[in-house]
Formats: sequence, structure tokens, C-alpha cells
Amino acid sequence: MLKLPLAIALCLFSAAPVFAQGIGPDIIVGNLFDTNSYGTDGSGIWAYSIGTDACNIGDEEASWIQYNPEHPVIAQNVYRLENGRIEQIGQSWLKHSFQALQGGLCSACTPAADGTALGVGCSDPYGAGYNGSQSNLGPRSQVNASTGVFPYPWSAPPYAPIIGRRVQILGSDLDPSLHVGALYFAEGHYVSHDDSMAGNASNNASYRPATVADDAEYTLSLTGDTVRELPAIYAWSESDPEVSIEIVDIPGDGRVHVGYRVTDNGDGTWHYEYALNNHNSHMSVQALWLPMDVAVTTTAEGFHDVDSHSGEPYSVEDWSFMRTATGASWQCETFDTNNDANALRWGTLYNCWFDSDSPPQLTAGRLSTFRPGSPTEIYFPCLAPTPVTSPLIEPVSGLACVSAISDVSLSWSNGAAYDEIHVIRAGDLVAVLTGGETSYDDVGIDPVGSYFYVVQGVIAGDVSPASFCEVVVVGVESPVDLQCNPGHGEVNLAWTNPTIYAYDTITVQRNDIVIATLPGGDDQYDDLSALPGESYQYSVQGTVGFGSSAAVSCDVDLVGVVAPTDLDCQLAAGDVTLSWTNPNPYDYDTVEIADNGLVLATLPGASTSYVDLAVGLGQRTYEVTGLFDSYPSTAASCGVLVYDGMLEGTVLVFAHPSGSGSEAIVAALASTGLDVTVQEFLTTEIVGFDACFVALGMFPGNHQLTAEESDFLVSYSAGGGRIYLEGGDCFAYDPAVSFHDIYGVDGLSDGGDDLFVLNPKNSGLGLDLSGYTTQDYTGENSWIDHLAPDVAEAGVLWSNDDYGYDCGIHKAVGLYAPIICCSYLFVGIGDGSDHEAIIHEYLGAFGILPDSPEFKRADANTDGLVDVGDPIFVLGWLFSLGPPPQCEDASDVNDSGAIDIADAVAALSFLFSSGPMPPPPFPVCGPDPTSDALDCVSTICP
Repeated sequence: MLKLPLAIALCLFSAAPVFAQGIGPDIIVGNLFDTNSYGTDGSGIWAYSIGTDACNIGDEEASWIQYNPEHPVIAQNVYRLENGRIEQIGQSWLKHSFQALQGGLCSACTPAADGTALGVGCSDPYGAGYNGSQSNLGPRSQVNASTGVFPYPWSAPPYAPIIGRRVQILGSDLDPSLHVGALYFAEGHYVSHDDSMAGNASNNASYRPATVADDAEYTLSLTGDTVRELPAIYAWSESDPEVSIEIVDIPGDGRVHVGYRVTDNGDGTWHYEYALNNHNSHMSVQALWLPMDVAVTTTAEGFHDVDSHSGEPYSVEDWSFMRTATGASWQCETFDTNNDANALRWGTLYNCWFDSDSPPQLTAGRLSTFRPGSPTEIYFPCLAPTPVTSPLIEPVSGLACVSAISDVSLSWSNGAAYDEIHVIRAGDLVAVLTGGETSYDDVGIDPVGSYFYVVQGVIAGDVSPASFCEVVVVGVESPVDLQCNPGHGEVNLAWTNPTIYAYDTITVQRNDIVIATLPGGDDQYDDLSALPGESYQYSVQGTVGFGSSAAVSCDVDLVGVVAPTDLDCQLAAGDVTLSWTNPNPYDYDTVEIADNGLVLATLPGASTSYVDLAVGLGQRTYEVTGLFDSYPSTAASCGVLVYDGMLEGTVLVFAHPSGSGSEAIVAALASTGLDVTVQEFLTTEIVGFDACFVALGMFPGNHQLTAEESDFLVSYSAGGGRIYLEGGDCFAYDPAVSFHDIYGVDGLSDGGDDLFVLNPKNSGLGLDLSGYTTQDYTGENSWIDHLAPDVAEAGVLWSNDDYGYDCGIHKAVGLYAPIICCSYLFVGIGDGSDHEAIIHEYLGAFGILPDSPEFKRADANTDGLVDVGDPIFVLGWLFSLGPPPQCEDASDVNDSGAIDIADAVAALSFLFSSGPMPPPPFPVCGPDPTSDALDCVSTICP
């Protein structure tokens, strides 16, 4: 064991950092809880994944938005500790998180409103299956771990089966027969933009012990407890108290850990072991340099790294070892030589080692950064060999560093009569002093942060060993608690100034432009020139002498004029009545009413209702806008579907007590004027209804169709009854019943909880929803069955394009009446604004339409035939050469809801150019399955 003087030994046993709850979002890995072992593809590489459970221990919600870069990415790493050396033997690509659950792993949880954020104190698990899903793993090379910024969507080459993108480890690094007694550790590491911007990115990695089985798969299993908020390099110091770990923070960038241990070999030589762990530095590390006299002998020099893989662009060439007259170094190519050189990038650990015949001394090592920027070199305390031939120049002693705002005062005692004294800050020579000096003031340091100082004496060109100290430069303290309070056309800014000194002046900027310079004691400012409806970023900065604080900022979105609320649209006897509530604290000058984009009326500002008389048919979208000082509010809107008469018929809604979501179906059906009956049990009485809507609900509150209920539905459909059925488990999980044989659905898999957006489709069978916008899905979201049509008479109606599966099927023809099946809940479609319109589309496909005579599409002249006379008839009417059509719907050949020249072209194309068949009803008569404002007075149909 290496024996050291007590003062030096105390310096070596660096304690692990202690983290408190962060201000702002603060994401940690609360637990590593499972693993997957995928085996090998025959290349000698085995693949793994590790389950991670993240916690937000901060005091603000953490962003978890799937479809932009405001979500965390998750790195997985594996390490081996053996014979006094910790090595990284495996790394994965990055799992992109997609929805935050609101668990309570780490503390009491205050849940966020939805899965786009992780609430304060809440946790979110991703099992090894999710973290090993190859299609959702993105490259590390596109992520700046210091800022948490990355492109989205990310891009990458295709992945190899089995091992691609997952944690890759050489079998030779796992074989128990080759590594007897080795210890293994798994690590999870989260990187997130808002966590980084809050300054909380240094505690985002945690590790846990693991074992490797002596089996064909080298199965990786977790043991022990997760060590939170520390990267796995600390497993080295935990297992060996003579290991020291130094934290090296690169100003304006990220953190690197340097671990080292020196072992007395007992034969007049010493073994020097170093481990470099880049936690989250984007600048990365290009070289490790150790001061070393030219007479010092080194042998058995070595290096170990972990290779990138799966198409990452980086070189895997080992670092080269070099000796010079002043030191020894391991290094890769420089950035200027090769942008993709094998630098020590974030989330990786490299090892360097050698033996020497010289004992250790406490000195200053140096890291060289890779990417362009400042600083280019960072010093840190470590052990390196003592010079053996040159007379040792006594170092300075008692070095002390004291910071005050942006200045640092250094003081020391000289150990010899030096020719000169060198002062080095963060690798830069900042002063050359005369040999008798014992102090130095370093003034105006920028940026703020932690700085490492080295002081050395020089005699006849020889340099003494380094004495060093580390100090935090706080700079001019920033204002705190900045509040930006929006008003109507103005913003009030308020903040708190530091108490330890007074500012000389305070600068206020808006969108990076100075709008005010205030006396140093001010703590608020009113911006009276802000414009309603605009977005601004404000910053406040204090100045003392020549130093300025870092700016604190806040963002403001001025809503300008507040929109009306509680807008309601009611249809009665052909009229639509609008009612709304005006906001406080001011009144509108006027209120503007629009229908489908056309302004209907401008009302006095106090108005809260309006009646639109004799409304035209079709979907009406009303907007109510308030105006104040000529600035418009955002519009409040509501929709009404106006029918040609009200629907006729009776509909049964089967809403079992254990199900959920049926209320939205009932409300949408009732709005059409249908006679709606709700039953909690399905019986033979079903035969008396024109359609049956079955709501089975979502697990765990779902109902499973019984064999008897299924037989009722089959008999009902065979007799012409139309069926809509929804439920998360009915199609792929619940046991098959007789209804499964007729509904036209293939239940592919039990699915999961990844349905956030619904994509409407054209089933191709007379039910076309493709004109609707993509709908956010806000309903219950667990075990959404994956569906597909299983007969030619069925088509896709709804899908989840983000994850590549269908969740709504329409079966329109065959021996049974039309059937619509969905594995999500109708109540979750969007915000409810489209519910009535979509139900009307379903009813249209079922043939339950208002006053709708049957007709044959494209039979424009109503002679019972579809031939060249029909497009001629359409053209004659359009150009005032012939009579108007008796059935407008039949003349609407392309079913666009209007009659124009495109209908004649569509008919001619079908008749003479093998064009597409006209939409239903065709080639036989039937009701119009789509809603439009066209009429049909008379037609020739059975």
C-alpha cells in the first residue's frame, strides 16, 4: 500500500458530491430495475438493455414532449471493475422518452396535467423492453449533453438485427471464465434540455451492481441497490478507499470526472492508474497530460476505451501515448485534424495507465478540450511520478485563494529564492511575477464558475512542483425572483436585488434591446410600450464597477384582448343561438360574429348572445371575437351540424356499468335528434333498433363480451342491424366469441399506452374521414389493441401513424349490416368539437339519414342509367344550356359536396378512360353516406 504524508493523504480521499433538490426541473435516475439480454448475431458482440425509472426532484415540472426536442433522452452503459481498474465495456444509443407517467418512486408526487410533463416529485419508468426498442433509439452524436439540445426528428442509418443500437458488449469482456471475480455495474443517464438550462445536469446518472451469468446468453441481471445521482466511476472509489475522484467542471460547458490510484508494486516500482469519465461535456476531452521529468522511466503504458457503434461517425482508434521533456500524455487527433476523432465524449469512460520507477507526488495534471472554445486546457490535482535526477525546487506553500465578486486574491509563502513566479488559471498563464512576490490579485474574471489556480517557482529555467487551489468566482450576483406580470398592453417587471452590495446601475432589455437603464436600487420597471398579442423576452442585469451580473430573464406572451369564454351554440327550428361570457377586467368596444369565416354581424361590446336565423345546411363553424382599442381577441369558436330535417330512427347505446366513455357517444347521438335509448345490459330487445352502439371501455374498467351478448349481436347484424363497437381489449386480448367471425377485424396484438394522436382515413367503402384534421387522443390509454382488416369488405378508418398500427376498422358490405370497430374510446377524440360531425359520418355510413331518398350516383339525368348522357347533362346545366338536375346528389359524381365541371370529368373518365368508380351509392341505388347541402327531389330507384 502506498504510504503518504497525512496532509497529502487527506487531499486524496475526495468525497462524492452531495446533491440537494434542484431549483427548476431536476431529473435523476431513481432506479435501474430490469434488464433484457438479446443474445448475439454471431459477431462476438452481445446486446442488452436496462430499465430506468426517472424522478423529478426539482421544484418545477420537467418537459416530456414526444414530438419535439423538449423530452429527455436516456443512455445506458455497462462497466467492469477488475484488478483495480474500472472499464466501460458497453454503451447504447439513446432512448427517446415519449410520455411521462406520474409515479411516486422517489417522493410524494404532484402530477402534471398530462404526459407532456413529469410532475414535481413524480417518477416515470421505462422498462428494458422500451429502452431496448431499436426503432426508438437515436444516436448520441446528435446530442449536446451540456445543453440538452438535439435535432428532432433525429436521423440515423438502418440498424442491424439483434445488436443494432442496443448496449453492445464483446463476449470476451463478459466470459466468466476470463474474468473470475470481476464486478459489473449498469448505469442509466438522462439528458434533458430544461433540466440542463436549470443547471441540474450534474446528477443525472445513477448506477447499480450487476452480475453476468455463465450461460449461452451471458445474461445480465441487476443486484443490490441503485446508487442515485452518481455515475458508475464512483463504484471504483466505493470499492477502494485509496481511489481519488476529482470533479473537473469546464466553465460554460459540462463536467468531467478524473479518478486515479497509485499502487506500490513492492519491487521499487509503482503502478499509476487513471480513469477519465466525461459526464456531460460537449467540448469533450482530447488529451490527458501529466507533468513528468524526462529522467522518469515509464513501462507497461496502456489505454482502454469503449467503441461507438451502429453507424455513429466517430473513429475507434486508440489514443497514442507520448513522452516529452516535460511530461507524458495520451491523446487522440485534434478537432482541426479530424472532427470525428476518438475524443472522450459525454457518457463514456476511458482508462490510461503505466508503471514507473519513481514514487508519486501530488501535482497538477491537465485535460485538453477537443471542440473549439475556451478554455482549451483544464488543470486538476493528481498523483504523478516525482523527478529523480533534477534537484527538486521547493514549491510555494500555504497557497490560499479568496474570491470577491469577480476578483480572486492569491497568497502564499515562497519555498526558495525564485527567479520568477508563474500564476496559471484554468490552464492559461495569467501572470509572471518577480521571484519575491507572495501574492497576486486576479481581477475581472469572466465567466463566473469554478477556477483551478497553479502557482510555481522558477529557478534557472527549472520549475518547482505545482501548488494549487480551487475557488468559485460568483461574479456580480444576479437579481433574483424576477417576475414578469403581463397586463393589457403593458408588462410589470419586479425582482429582488442582492443584499451584500449595491448595484451601480440596472439594465433592462426586451428581446435583446436595451429599453431602460435604471438606478442601482430599483427593483421594478413598467414597460408601457408592449403590444397586445406579442411575445417578449425580458432580461435584467446589475452592474458594479466594471463587472456585470449574468442576466436573469423571463418570457411573456401577451394575450392582448382576452377571448370570450363559455361559448355555446344551440340549433333549434333552423336557427342557431350563440351565447358567451365576456371577460374582466375590461369590456369590449365591439363583438364580431362570423360563420364559416364570413362576418355576420358586429355587435355592441357588452353583447353576450346572438341568433343566426334560417341557417344554411351543413357544418357551421361560428367564431366570436372581441375587439378593444382596435386589437382583436383570439376567437372563441363552436360548431353546429345543420341537417335537412332531423334524423329519423332509433338507436340503442349499450353502456355496461363497468365500462366508460359512453356518455360522449350518447351526447353526440342525441344532438342529431335521434331517439336514443341507453341500456346497461344487452338483450334480445336489440332487434327493435336501427343501430346499436356498444361501449365496452378500457382496461381495467372494461366489459368483456359474453358468448350470449355476442350471439345477440351476430343475429342482430344478420337481420340488418348496424353496429358500432369500441373497446381496448375486445379484439386481441379478450377470448374470441362469435362476433369476432363477422366484424371484419384482425386483432394483431394487445398493444400498449402509446396512442396520443388519431389519424383519420378513408375506408374506401363509403366512409371517408380523411377530410378531418388529425385528432389529439385524450382518452384512456392502456392496452390499445392493434387492428387490421381481415376481409376485402373492410377498410381502415383510424390509425396511429406515429407507431404504425390501425385502431379503427369499417366493414360495409357482405352478408351482415355495416359494422364499425375501434380499439380506442370515442370520448378521447380531440377536444370534443368534432364529436357530432363524426357521429353523423358514422350514421351516414349506416344509412340512417334525414329525408334522404335513395339515388344512384352519376345518374345525373335520372334515367336509371349511367352513360355519356349524364356528363352531357351536367355540362349543359353548368353552362345554362339545359335544365337543372332533379337530384343534385346524383350529379355530384365525385361526392365533393358541390356540382362543378370536375363531376363531368369524373364521369367521362370512368366511362371512357378506366377512371375510378363513382363513390357510393353506386352501381346500385342507396342513401347518401356523406353529409352535404345538396338535395334530391326525385330519382329513378326501386
